Amino acid sequence: FNIESLVVSQGRDPRFSRMTIGIVGNPGGFVQIIKQVNKLIDVIHCFEHSAENAVVKEMLLVRFLAGDATQRTDALQIVEHFGGKTVDLTPSSMVAMITGDSTKVDAAVGMLSQFAIIETVRTGKVVMARGEQPT
Repeated sequence: FNIESLVVSQGRDPRFSRMTIGIVGNPGGFVQIIKQVNKLIDVIHCFEHSAENAVVKEMLLVRFLAGDATQRTDALQIVEHFGGKTVDLTPSSMVAMITGDSTKVDAAVGMLSQFAIIETVRTGKVVMARGEQPT
């Protein structure tokens, strides 16, 4: 298995952390991973979630050059199209924030690559179960 994404944050109860591990590999092995993780002393519970039974989102911060009015207008249209927002603006660059599934984030990076991208930061996948099931 390869870890595709790893996100750790404080849980609802501040005494505990929540870890979301995105894994790629043979789906049959997920059951074994869950069993092994649940055996760890510090683990309260471990669940498998898929896109069908959970909300899966990612956040991107991207800084790129946009020095003239035409570039800024074009960049703002792209950011708006992907439902993003501009979170920093200087005379020569901007930082945009875009959230969504990995495909949407990848597409936004692709469209913004027409500008000189200086830096990108992605959160990795955050997951929450749909409905009443535990996450």
